[in-house]
Amino acid sequence: GNLRWVGLGNLLGPAEHSLDDFAVESGFMEDWQLVSRKRSLEVLCVLFFMVLCRLGSNLCFPSDLHYGRSITGRISDILMDVVFLCVSFRCAALTFCQLHICSGLEL
Repeated sequence: GNLRWVGLGNLLGPAEHSLDDFAVESGFMEDWQLVSRKRSLEVLCVLFFMVLCRLGSNLCFPSDLHYGRSITGRISDILMDVVFLCVSFRCAALTFCQLHICSGLEL
């Protein structure tokens, strides 16, 4: 009820780009793009740090991470690292999407 009175009903519609249209109409699209670009760099830095920590821990403490086994390059070891990278990238992408939408709503 209240959202429709303040003009935010456009955001609730079925249109694909309703938030973008609202940002253009309200005049904060450029600010939103700047904030979003900054937050994307922050998310990428966190992702890069996570991957560096994973690589460092694999190199420095291989037996602790692999439950007493040494890293031998077996397919299971490689698969665990690939799964970690995929999950990390997906979490970073979801985090960026949430930050992007929230920054648009806060402007």
